[in-house]
Amino acid sequence: MKTSARIPNLYHLLSIFLLVLILPLASLAQGDPDCCVGRVGDANGIGGDEPTITDITAIIDAKFISPEHCEDWLLCVQEADINQSGGLTPTCDDITIGDIAILIDYLFITGSSLGLPDCLEPPSEPTGYLISNTGCKSFEGDSHDQHGNTQSCIQYDYDGTGTLSLTHVNAAFNCCPDYLTAVFSFVGNTITITEGENLNSGGCDCICLFDLQFQIDNLPPGEYHIIFEELYVQGEDLPLDFVVDLSQAVSDEYCVDRTHYPWGTEGTSGYLIGHTGCKSFGNAALSDPIPSDQDCLEYSYDEDGTLTVVHVNAGFNCCPTSLLVDFSFDGNTITITESENLEGYGCYCLCLFDLSYVITNLPQGEYNIVVEEPYLPTGDQPLEFTVDLTLPAEGTHCEARSNYPWGEM
Repeated sequence: MKTSARIPNLYHLLSIFLLVLILPLASLAQGDPDCCVGRVGDANGIGGDEPTITDITAIIDAKFISPEHCEDWLLCVQEADINQSGGLTPTCDDITIGDIAILIDYLFITGSSLGLPDCLEPPSEPTGYLISNTGCKSFEGDSHDQHGNTQSCIQYDYDGTGTLSLTHVNAAFNCCPDYLTAVFSFVGNTITITEGENLNSGGCDCICLFDLQFQIDNLPPGEYHIIFEELYVQGEDLPLDFVVDLSQAVSDEYCVDRTHYPWGTEGTSGYLIGHTGCKSFGNAALSDPIPSDQDCLEYSYDEDGTLTVVHVNAGFNCCPTSLLVDFSFDGNTITITESENLEGYGCYCLCLFDLSYVITNLPQGEYNIVVEEPYLPTGDQPLEFTVDLTLPAEGTHCEARSNYPWGEM
């Protein structure tokens, strides 16, 4: 006679027995950051440093049979995270079929020569990072907060256990760096942060102010001497060099006064922010094509008081070491004086370039704009015009040129 009673699956009975056995141990092991010892692989916490098939079984149970009891099957999740995809603090979500595959490979295919990773150790030494920067604050239209721009300041916040957050307010850099850098040095209780910039793309012919955010991790409580090594300080400048008590959680700031460029320039300022090379040599123009017999200024003015200007078809030596621009502001007259550096000896020719400027903090009004050009042909009308900037505006002003290097393309 057949019975309708079902014989319990032996594997499930064994699983329940092991779960009951392991649960009390698991409650002790959860949340222990030091549960991973030696190599990874001891997923069930009972096999020692060398994994066995029971570790594979524990991971399969935890992921596919009783996932609601994952952390009960896995006494140490760090041991089960064979490929260490979860870093120092993995969860059951980080345990995958990939971890099972590595253990199968280790035990039954490649063998012990495959090797297993050592348990990850939390870093014990302080580590510093440059997290972000504002970009040139003159170009972004950002205010200089309560400090104005006559101070260079370090604002700091320490959590009392190991994380120090720092903001360098009004750090000076080239206006157009490819990126900014910071190198951290920890010698005893002295922390030195050396700021730098990458100018592989050439940068701009100006300096301006940025805000930079840093973070230092694993910094024990104590008293520290913090030194910032800045790029554009001058001999008379006070260094950003101070001692701070970080024996407990604290927030404060340290400031020094600065008045030379680029600090202390609250008023209207102009900057050369970029230019093409000689356009006769195939360099791309900065704007829509304008005939080479026209010498033009394209401009736009916005509600933040920023006047952006492109000088199209400016004449210079074909091979300058650098191009230079000075700005002067006299009443409502803006004079832009262009020049070139030929320390590299230049070339025996002239050609046309496009130059891009910005003028910041320019109040609304009517302005007379004058461009003084180094190769303006005798008798030609200078590039000079009056423009109404009482509202956001844009436009183009051109003068015809026929002498070399104009009209040659």
